[in-house]
Amino acid sequence: MRQGFAPPPRVTRSRLVLCVLLWCLMGQASYGQLAQPTEATRTDSLPQLVGFDVPVPHLDDLDRAKVQLDRVVELGVNAVRFVVPLYQPHAGSRLPRLDQRPGRGPTDADLLSLIEHARKLGLHTVVTPRIAFTRPQRDERVADISPPQWEAWWVAYAQGVTHYAQLSERSGVDVFGLADGLDSALDPLQHVGALNRWDALIADVRDSFAGALVVWAAPERAAVVADALDLDWIAVRPPALAIEERDLKSESRRTKAMARYWKLLNRQLRDAQEDQHRPVALVGIGLPARPDGWSGLPYAPFSPAVIDEEVAHASGVQSEALRGFLSVWQEHLPAPPGSGDRESLAGVFLADWRLDREGGPFDPSHAMQGKPAEAILRRYFSGNHQ
Repeated sequence: MRQGFAPPPRVTRSRLVLCVLLWCLMGQASYGQLAQPTEATRTDSLPQLVGFDVPVPHLDDLDRAKVQLDRVVELGVNAVRFVVPLYQPHAGSRLPRLDQRPGRGPTDADLLSLIEHARKLGLHTVVTPRIAFTRPQRDERVADISPPQWEAWWVAYAQGVTHYAQLSERSGVDVFGLADGLDSALDPLQHVGALNRWDALIADVRDSFAGALVVWAAPERAAVVADALDLDWIAVRPPALAIEERDLKSESRRTKAMARYWKLLNRQLRDAQEDQHRPVALVGIGLPARPDGWSGLPYAPFSPAVIDEEVAHASGVQSEALRGFLSVWQEHLPAPPGSGDRESLAGVFLADWRLDREGGPFDPSHAMQGKPAEAILRRYFSGNHQ
């Protein structure tokens, strides 16, 4: 056979047909990738979210819980943030875990049913796992978590988080949040390699959940965290509103102290938003209805409230804090809720709205229903900002 002799025409046509088929398949795959909605597209489609933190414990009466959600809609809000527990005994415990027994966390079926009900009511939904203590030491906070071995703690925490991320995707949740209150786990000075751990966990959550993803952090750390990790918002849980003893002596001093606090937070977040060109979201705005609420008590959404029907609690403390926040932030929170500029403020979630009790004047917790705080919000959301 001569060197360089051309192959038979039949072979050439076969190769040509194969190349054309491969080219077509590659083109279709590329088009499919381009046609899929991007993460930014799904995130940007959300309006400004205004609503409540809604702790979801193990529910003895699911229908009653849904009635409480109906009351949220009557106020006019457009979103709820379901806070679900991962339990560990105390800050120094080795492992957190998913616990769906009575007295602990919700069953998967109950949580899915609540999310479905909220969506039928027209509410946007956020889900956030939060560590809860069963046997906390004196004055311990979730922010103080320091396990004997971070490696084991991370494995257990990641299992709980990805479980809830998968449920959230199944039920069409809009936003999924992590790290609520976990200041020590976000601090590289307290936990070496912290951001690398969060980065790996966020990648795993992205594999399960297609919506917006946030990490709730303290104001001084939120922008740094959002810049370092694959996140959609600068998501902030403000520190407890603690008023100094000297400012508690008169209403005018308390009012000025609150205004300073909220204005400082406003300025910090505005600077972060302008620097990173991404919206900010706030959670946990509120105080418990008790005389020492100004002292910065740890937020414990899954602790049972001690209801004493002989003592009306200090709902005035809760109301003052709420009025102070609304007076400073009202330009960002017009009526109706959700009609504000989402590019500067993606969402605000007030603490909190209970599913397992009615609230009312004898409930010393953060719950706002049945207290003067609810009436303030009802007027505010109807357009009366006085």
